[in-house]
Amino acid sequence: MTIEYLPSDRNAPPPPLRLPLPMRLPATVFVSGVLDFSTAPELRERLMERLDEPGAAVYVDLSGVTHCAAQPLGVLIAADRRARFHHGHLFVVAPSPAVESALADSGMGRLLTIVPTAAAPEPVRADAA
Repeated sequence: MTIEYLPSDRNAPPPPLRLPLPMRLPATVFVSGVLDFSTAPELRERLMERLDEPGAAVYVDLSGVTHCAAQPLGVLIAADRRARFHHGHLFVVAPSPAVESALADSGMGRLLTIVPTAAAPEPVRADAA
């Protein structure tokens, strides 16, 4: 953060605060039910809407997912890449047992930042657990 005061009249108010990137509150996307080839396009659309702005932080809560196929995991990988391209972050939060199994079986868990529970203070990599 940079605050600049230009030499000027002492009674003049300081110039407005300038930030290098727009400030944006994190967004949480809650996903429940079945994640498969028929629901992957909607998930992709919802995530990409939130990741186009610089510095976006998106939390994807997968605690309500009852079944998870491999294709939606590819959507999460693509969303993570988009977030990083825009200097943002994507976090997978509280993956259900179905999601954990799909992540482990596919090996994609090591490519994503996983937050084991919604109350966890810091994200951890899946391969570090």
